[in-house]
Parts: sequence; structure tokens; C-alpha cells
Amino acid sequence: MITATFYFLITPLDEAQSELLARTSPTLYDVLIAFFGGMAGIVAICTKGKGNVIPGVAIATALMPPLCTAGYGLAMGNLYYFFGAFYLFFINTVFICLATFVGVRMLKFSKVQYERQESFKKVRKVIIGIVLVTMLPATFLTIGIIRESLFKSALNKFVKQEMNFPGTQIISTTADKNTKTIRLVAVGKEITEHELNVARNRMTQYGLKTYELNVIQGNQSDSLLRLSKQLVSKAQTDEGYADRILEQSKTIYQLEQRLDGYERYLNLSGDVRDELKVLFPAVEAVSLTKTLEAKVDTAVNIQRVVAIVSLRKNGATRAFDKVRFSKWISARVKTDSVKVIVE
Repeated sequence: MITATFYFLITPLDEAQSELLARTSPTLYDVLIAFFGGMAGIVAICTKGKGNVIPGVAIATALMPPLCTAGYGLAMGNLYYFFGAFYLFFINTVFICLATFVGVRMLKFSKVQYERQESFKKVRKVIIGIVLVTMLPATFLTIGIIRESLFKSALNKFVKQEMNFPGTQIISTTADKNTKTIRLVAVGKEITEHELNVARNRMTQYGLKTYELNVIQGNQSDSLLRLSKQLVSKAQTDEGYADRILEQSKTIYQLEQRLDGYERYLNLSGDVRDELKVLFPAVEAVSLTKTLEAKVDTAVNIQRVVAIVSLRKNGATRAFDKVRFSKWISARVKTDSVKVIVE
């Protein structure tokens, strides 16, 4: 079981297959299999050849699969699988031992002599108690399975024999045991109310007396089909609408980023006003903008920041250092591509 738990923890296969699920709900049939498997084992051991093939097969088929399933339940954190499979392992263990005990008695092996007869009686009572306690849950599970099987068989027989009308086909059959309701969906020729009443009166013959029969047919079944198609169409529409919303949100975000880039230079023109008074007294006004420079001879486009500078009069042009201003504005706007135009 530890090995199986470790395996299912590291393997990417985590879906329970039919081989695993078949060992999570033990029944009396598993009790019989374990018992007769144990009988085969004790008979094989007691033969002249004393072969180990039959006991080995019995152990491999009865004990190993439940332990592997229990390991799967532990790895997946599913206690229902774990306890169901471990209970099957316990059943197999107990009834293989019981079969061995019965086989030894039938083959008249020499008995162990107890000093006191009360000890033998006590051991026998313990064995009987363990066997009965082991069988009780399996008995209840078996009864439930048998009842479910009989109910489904009776329901299918009722539908086949009593709801078989020319031109009408039953396409769906469901039974709700909580509300005691049987629902049928019929297409084709509509079943009359008289025919439905006759079918309801005959439900007692199939053991369905406590159930109420509801039949969805004609326009009702067509409405269900139309409603199903509408729901599917709406789901597809909602999915397409959600995709459009995501696409539009992405476009809006990109536009906002571009707008922030342009507004950044508009605001920066006013922010550098006080710095210009100290660093470049000859400058009277400056405007910053982001432009795209297209080369005529090539297909290359270059994004530049253009700084348009207006100088004061009275010899301010000679006092203005264009190269120094270009380096300063490049560092200020954090870009390497700046073009300074002096008016």
C-alpha cells in the first residue's frame, strides 16, 4: 500500500479507472470470491505436489489490487476510496483465513489440544464474531445494489411495455428517489391523457406504486430542446462578448499609454520653466513635443523629442549654448534623440 501511495503521488495519472472503482464498494460476492479462493489455496497446499501456483494467484488477485486501490485513495486524499478498498482487503484476508480453517477441519488435520475446553470455545466465538462483523457492511452494500438493480430493471420493463405507443419514442428516463418521481421525455405522436392514466394505474404491477409519473412530450419536449439551444447560443454569445471586452480593454490601455506619452511632454514644458531661468537665462520660452521623423531615402522612422526654443533679444543668441542645452534637455526628458530648434 505504501508503494502504491508513493507511485500515485509521483505519477501524472490521477484519474480513477474502472479497475480501481470496482474495488471501492465490496459486496457479498467479494466475500464468496475470497472464501473459495482460500479453499483453492488450502486444497493446493494439501496436495501431494504442494504447489504454490494456486495460492500465489489467489493472493495476487485478492490481496494486492485492494491494497493498490487503498494507496491510490491515500495519494488522492479520497477517504471513500481508501476505506472501501481497505475493507475489501480485510474481507479477503478474513475469509481466506476462514477458508483455510474450514479446509483444515474438513481434511481432518490433527487438532491442537487445549488444556481447557473454554479456551477453544472462546477462540471459536472470536472467529465467528470477526466473520459476522466483517460480513455486515458488505451485506448492506449488497442489498442496496440488488435493490437498485431490481428497481432499474422494473423501470425499464415498465417503460418498454407500458409506454410503447406507435409513433412515440421515449428518449429520456430519470427517477428521483427523494421526490419519488419518474420523468420521461417523449417525442413524436402525443400520448393522450387516458393512455397516461392507464400507464399510471399499471405502475403497481412493476413495484412502482409509490412513484409519480411525469411525461414531458409534444410542445413541452420541443420547448426543452429550444431552451437548450438558446442556452448554448447564449453561452457562445457571452463568450464572444467577453472576448470583445478584453480586446477593447487592451486597445484602450494602449491608447492611454500613448496619450500619457504626449501629455508628459506638455506638462514637462511648464515644469522646466524655473530651471531654465537659472541654467539658461537667454531662453525666453521653450516648447517640447514628440514627433516621428520619416527618412525620405529609406523606410526608417525615428521618434524624436523636438525642443523649440525662443531666445531673448539684445544679443541673447550669442549667450545661448545650443550643445549644452541639448545635453541638458536629453537628460531631463530621458531620451537620446533630441532635436533643438532655435527661433
